[in-house]
Amino acid sequence: MSRAPTEFEIAKQRKARRAKAAEKLNDDFVTKGFKRLPVKLINPNPPKIQWGKDYQNWNKASKIRYLEKLAATMNHAADLIQTERNKLMELLVQKEKQVEVMKKGLDQNNEMIQGQITDSNAKVQEASRKIILLNRKVRELEKELESAYRPI
Repeated sequence: MSRAPTEFEIAKQRKARRAKAAEKLNDDFVTKGFKRLPVKLINPNPPKIQWGKDYQNWNKASKIRYLEKLAATMNHAADLIQTERNKLMELLVQKEKQVEVMKKGLDQNNEMIQGQITDSNAKVQEASRKIILLNRKVRELEKELESAYRPI
């Protein structure tokens, strides 16, 4: 009989599932074009922003308004970049579809041309055979004529 898992085992399983989900999410980001920064470039203590004297003299409400506007501006810039990226991706998808359609058309055209060349070659070969047969007949008839009109 199997025993029920303890709370410690359940917590350990949850932690493992969360870690696996986080790893899967990271893999998704990588496959979607996001690149992870190398660990040596990640600074655990990023440098502090050197705010100017004017900013330091503002009251808290003004600082909050300024930071909210700055964040809104950064969000807008990020949105513009994402919108452009999405449009480029759509354009890429359309171009890939165009290339596929063109490739299919080119393949069909090549097949048609190959078929025409094959037919043309068959006709030429058949005509060559007929010419060879006719040349043989002409030679045979010439020999018959020569033998029929030989003086005795």
